Amino acid sequence: MKIMLVVAVGASSLATALPARAQEPSAVQRHIDVARELAGTRYERAMTRLCLPRNGRPRPQFPTSVAPARVFDNLYFVGLPDVYSWALDTAEGIILFDSLNNARDAEMTIVGGLQQLGLDPARIRYVVISHEHADHYGGARYLQQRVGARVVATDTAWRAMEGAAGASPEAPKRDMVVADGDTLTLGATTLTFYSTPGHTAGALSTIVPVMESGQRHLAFLLGGPRTVSLATSREMVASTQRIATLARAAGVDVQLNDHSYIDDSLPTLEEVRRRQQGQSNPFVIGAEGFQRFAGWQIECLSADVARGEY
Repeated sequence: MKIMLVVAVGASSLATALPARAQEPSAVQRHIDVARELAGTRYERAMTRLCLPRNGRPRPQFPTSVAPARVFDNLYFVGLPDVYSWALDTAEGIILFDSLNNARDAEMTIVGGLQQLGLDPARIRYVVISHEHADHYGGARYLQQRVGARVVATDTAWRAMEGAAGASPEAPKRDMVVADGDTLTLGATTLTFYSTPGHTAGALSTIVPVMESGQRHLAFLLGGPRTVSLATSREMVASTQRIATLARAAGVDVQLNDHSYIDDSLPTLEEVRRRQQGQSNPFVIGAEGFQRFAGWQIECLSADVARGEY
């Protein structure tokens, strides 16, 4: 597997790529101003793009490929430039989050990536599906058949995947159903699941314990990005507000996503690959850092609601 370096587009390049904006109504502009303050420099590019009106957002540009990476002692990236898959290694096996677009992606990117990182794909025990879109469940059936992995999703997501019968890729066979507040334990690792509708009705977000040099951190892996209607934008505002509350109570200090354009995290992955011994992990943003991330997401969504669009 060829390793391709991710080249980040600078903020000035993004600014020149953005279309000229009409003057926003004051109610909308207030949300954008707050979002900009909360986003800071880390999320500046993502926030600038996602706070634009829906029809004015430039299409993100991605590299042709991205190499697998060890992000924490027990968490690995095995995804594509535009859609992610994460592998959590435990003493009793691997928990995979999302399965990419299709069987080929699962074989080449997930299985191949794990092998490149020195992990045995046969140890995959569970595949957690963040939501019922094919780019997240497309490789799950292949992993069921190849390694006997159990597939985890909400009942709403299962029904949607099953309703796509005859479509390509083929949905996984119904297996484990989880609901809001449920947990999954493998070895000494316990995940906590939360229903976070908005992107889809069956979206599932997960609190994931990760280790960095023997120190425990908590990551919130969000189960889907933007929305498809004004009603679901309102729904996702409520879900993200709840995520922020849950994260603060739990002490979440790491933010993970399943699409790179939501948090502009490809450059952060490259930082992880390049960091020297003793340098801090760039994915650890602290409890307040996570609150700022959730906050600017809420404000950009609220700007859409104030515009009367999504």
